[in-house]
Amino acid sequence: MEEVYGNVDINRLRRSNDLQWKWFSRTENYKNQYIKWILDLRKNPEEFKKTLSPAMKSAFSKDLKEMFYAAEIENELVTQYAPMVTHILKKVTYRVTQEDELISIGFIAVRNAVWQYRNIGVKCLFKTYCHNSVFMRITGEISKINTLFRRRAKKCTMTLYSDINNDIKFNDIAISSDEDTSMETTEILNKTIELMNLKKEDKYLFSLLINRSKSQRGEEVWYQPYLNNCKNTFPKGRLSKEAVRLRILKLQKNFWINWHVAQGLDVPVMPKPRMGIAI
Repeated sequence: MEEVYGNVDINRLRRSNDLQWKWFSRTENYKNQYIKWILDLRKNPEEFKKTLSPAMKSAFSKDLKEMFYAAEIENELVTQYAPMVTHILKKVTYRVTQEDELISIGFIAVRNAVWQYRNIGVKCLFKTYCHNSVFMRITGEISKINTLFRRRAKKCTMTLYSDINNDIKFNDIAISSDEDTSMETTEILNKTIELMNLKKEDKYLFSLLINRSKSQRGEEVWYQPYLNNCKNTFPKGRLSKEAVRLRILKLQKNFWINWHVAQGLDVPVMPKPRMGIAI
């Protein structure tokens, strides 16, 4: 017996999304780019088709006819599951000023669930899958904003730049009006970077790391330019999220050691970094 939600054929949705995943898996894109990729494919399938061999083009054209059932029924499912978003918000703690944004994020999570609900790798009912997706997106956003507020509450510390949990002040540069102090801090930073002896690609990642707070909502993840511009240095031309995390950890340790060396200080044990929230 087929599982049907109102006028939506869930089994057909699964099969349709399986076809999307089948062709996405033939690309070199990361999983977090899936939704953008599939929406772009729907707008311009011929662009992707050009990259296929003649035999694959024929198979793709056949699958294309059944690939976008999600587009036909997404509005119906988003409307049907809109109350789930407000229900989940009642079970979590958040700032009142966040409510509109969290509701918007919840609706996006429902929509994404419609496009990603498939047989491959998904064993639960759509209702469960949708609930888990919305809950994770909302709680993840709350956690991210709470972390941001905690960071803003601190003065200029090493934590602000590298997520190392220690109150190493850059000579109170954030509140100092003394030009000499600022110049001294700049000299220490420059000396530290020189001592780090970074390769070109590592220096690029380090620059993105310390400037990531400037990124805006809706933009790509802060380290995406590194993945795009330095892929020729990666094994097989790509890096997993865990590999990126390990490279960042290596940079943090390098910075921690040389920041103290540059000032002639003993090097204490580095606190455990907290980059998980930023990756």
